[in-house]
Amino acid sequence: MGTKKSNIYFPNFQKKDNHHWADYLELLCVFNIDKMLSQNDFIDRLSNRRDREDTDDFKKHRAAIEINQNNSILAEDVYSLIAYRVEVFKGYYPFYLSDDNKVIYFKEDISDRSKIYILMLFCSCLGAFSKYNSIFTSSFEQLSLLVLKAVLPAGAEVHLFGSSNIESVGEESKKNELFWEKLTTLAEHLREQVLIKREDLSEKNRGDGGLDIYGLSRLGDKNKHFPIYFCQCACTPEWVNKQHSSKFDSWNEFITLSTYPLNVVFIPYSFRRANGNWHEEYKIKKSVVFDRQRMLHHLHEEIELKKFDSFDIIAEILATKESVV
Repeated sequence: MGTKKSNIYFPNFQKKDNHHWADYLELLCVFNIDKMLSQNDFIDRLSNRRDREDTDDFKKHRAAIEINQNNSILAEDVYSLIAYRVEVFKGYYPFYLSDDNKVIYFKEDISDRSKIYILMLFCSCLGAFSKYNSIFTSSFEQLSLLVLKAVLPAGAEVHLFGSSNIESVGEESKKNELFWEKLTTLAEHLREQVLIKREDLSEKNRGDGGLDIYGLSRLGDKNKHFPIYFCQCACTPEWVNKQHSSKFDSWNEFITLSTYPLNVVFIPYSFRRANGNWHEEYKIKKSVVFDRQRMLHHLHEEIELKKFDSFDIIAEILATKESVV
């Protein structure tokens, strides 16, 4: 593909959300024809766009020097976070920094492991890929399924409940199944009983009720009361509010639950500060969160990327280079 003028969206993140800004910076670096982006380039992009978007009334209360200072501080914080990612993601990370940590570069040769990182980056920046959103979210469910299998003990079962077609990684397609059919299968696997009647649901209901994946670890007998895991896969910032959708209180109205499921949320974001701590821990509501770092940590086996729906799309996108600075 040829070079074209950049149309990458300018995000509306809060200044404190350094993890989102770091993703945006990485995205710019992927698309930039020079495969690099300096700290000054990033500051210029921030300043120019914000100058154009600010209203006249707002500008009266904010001097240009204050804008530049704030943008410089933000850029330093974001590049510090990039330095943390270089260390923690290692072979998965498709970028590297200059010796002074002021320039980020996109690697010339991208490994399959790095493409997994890129998939998660794109899933975190769906605003730039509206054409492919459903493909990326489906692939993220594929990835989450593999992570859950890696985390649970040997012999545990992991099943798709949601509507994405991930037949290519060993699960039968659930795309056209009715919610009722999924629900009865879930109850059968958990050795529980369905609490509602089929006529309580729309005949066209093919949704997932907020449950994407579930896992269970049987304990050597036919009894109930074994560990179960209800998982939500969320590729938007709304994941914070969606945590409740896979919890006990949301599902014990549909089926009996003899034990509380462990509520698990998979997110493509690297929800971290530059010191490795959670970005805003208070947003995690009694859930086990697998962010980008935790997910990649548990992908020990090589993944056949060609089985992912997004494989060709990622290759196509990586072939696109734009002038972003």
